[in-house]
Amino acid sequence: MTEASAIPQPRAQASMYLIGLGHASTHWVLSTFFILLPYLTHDLGLSYTAAGALVSMLHVSSLAGNLGSGALVDLSGKRGLLLAISITGTATALLLLG
Repeated sequence: MTEASAIPQPRAQASMYLIGLGHASTHWVLSTFFILLPYLTHDLGLSYTAAGALVSMLHVSSLAGNLGSGALVDLSGKRGLLLAISITGTATALLLLG
């Protein structure tokens, strides 16, 4: 094998870039939520219990989404298509929320 053929081509790495972008976006959304949580709690007049319930709902819904999508990808084998659908759906939801 020559040294030039050992270098990964950018086109061959496209799926890894998309996976990295999707993973980074989940961290961005979670981080934004925790930054806004004190303001939401104050503005909506929530107790610490209600704020904790919001955090719990966020993590439970994240767990459900990850388990469901992971099983769907494993069963169908269409990782790229499902990843594109997931990213598009997430982007659309974020745009609709403003």
